[in-house]
Amino acid sequence: MYVDPEHRGHGLGPRLLVALIEQLPTDADRLWIEHFAANERAGAFYERQGYAVERIEPSPDGDPARSVVWRARRL
Repeated sequence: MYVDPEHRGHGLGPRLLVALIEQLPTDADRLWIEHFAANERAGAFYERQGYAVERIEPSPDGDPARSVVWRARRL
């Protein structure tokens, strides 16, 4: 999920997550997200929203910045 920099800080990100969660099946118990390790801004955002790191997949080319961080949150 990306929010245009001009529109950041106005609550759009959390509202988009709520809208997404509202569309999930009623028996869904977790929501998983992913982001690149280098995207610290995304990591901080998801951390504030209650998404904890579940695992980190190393990048195939060995670049730690391109590792994929998987986060999850119970619904």
